[in-house]
Parts: sequence; C-alpha cells; structure tokens
Amino acid sequence: MQSNFWLQLLAGPSYQLSLGRYWSITHYVATLANGAQLNLLYRTGANSVSIVSEVAAGGNALIQTYEGATVTGANYGTPLTITNMNRAYAATIPALLVYHTPTLATTGSLMRQGFLAGGAGFGRQGSNLQAGTNWILKPSTIYLFRVTNLAGGNIAVSVGQEFCENGGG
Repeated sequence: MQSNFWLQLLAGPSYQLSLGRYWSITHYVATLANGAQLNLLYRTGANSVSIVSEVAAGGNALIQTYEGATVTGANYGTPLTITNMNRAYAATIPALLVYHTPTLATTGSLMRQGFLAGGAGFGRQGSNLQAGTNWILKPSTIYLFRVTNLAGGNIAVSVGQEFCENGGG
C-alpha cells in the first residue's frame, strides 16, 4: 500500500515540477466589455498536455473550452509568455504554444462550459473558479479557452493555467 502511494506521488505534478517540466501562463484583461469575449488559443505539440485552470472575473461570466478550433490563415494571435515553475530550469521550453486574441474561423467542439457567478449590474462583486481537476489535451490539436462577460457592464478578467507535457523523456 505505501509503495503505491509513492508511485502516485512521483507520477504527478510535483514530479514534473522537480524535472523542470511544469509551466504556467497568466493573462489579465482590465476591461472586458459586457458581451465581449476573452479568447485564448492552445496549440499542443507532439505530446499530450495535462492542464488545470483558474479564472477570476469582476462579475458574471461564461467559461467555455473547445477542441478543434481553427483560425483564419495563420492568425493564431499574440503569443503569451510561458513561465517554468521550477526556476532552476527556467530555460526549458514546452512544445505547447498559447496565444490571446486569435482570429477564429471556427470554435471547434464544445468540451465543457460553466457559469462563474460574480453578480450583474451595479451590485456585482466578482468571483473566481478553479477547476480542481486536470484535463489531458490531445497532441497536435488546437484548443480554445473562452471567457464571455455576462455582467451587464465592464469587468476585469484574469486567467491562470498550469500544465505539463506528458511523455518526451
């Protein structure tokens, strides 16, 4: 029983972090207009990716994840900075690429959606959501992570995600 525990512990995020293969991205928008969308595009490389997300918004928001999104031409958007969470391995670069504000041709297939309750109108308070479970993203696939403002006015939105690539030594 105890050896099984250690095997599970070593196979998880802490092990990937110790090897310098655990990264983070963040993106903040100070003013997202009512009805507007924050779009983040993910292009996985040759390996699958384990990812967990956190979103904070200054009012009601709809959170959606799509698989198989396409862009117009090669307009993937503006690349986001990916930070290695093990600073001793800061130069290690993942194959996953992340962009904001892509030019979308299609969103792809809806995988998951959820409502982030933060209030609407004058009385909005804000809220955050952390998906406590990992998603495994397929290799060589484009994903769209979308936050839509439903608050009835401008809100600030912050997205944070942590991930590791599976395989690859």
